[in-house]
Amino acid sequence: FDMNVGDDPERFTLRLSNLISESSNVVNSDVNIYKTSENTIIEFGDDDVNYEISIYNSIGQRIIENISSGNESSIVISNDRLPHGINIITVTSSQNVIVKKINY
Repeated sequence: FDMNVGDDPERFTLRLSNLISESSNVVNSDVNIYKTSENTIIEFGDDDVNYEISIYNSIGQRIIENISSGNESSIVISNDRLPHGINIITVTSSQNVIVKKINY
């Protein structure tokens, strides 16, 4: 990041919150991701689709990689396996990619 004389000092905005954030290239997703006090649950609406799940910490290190859903309708991950802070859950299928940010 470089700043020169004359640059607009308000050109960047940094926003911090505890909200859960989600993005997907599909408006209606068959995947639901949420956490409880003990577990993170990933539910799949279509048992015929194979999903791959990866979880990254806030600095991009892969914490859990390539969990395959097989024919399961959901996957439960113990929150003890995930570091405190922001984790990014990526669910990939042949049809779309869903990314959700969860604060632990």
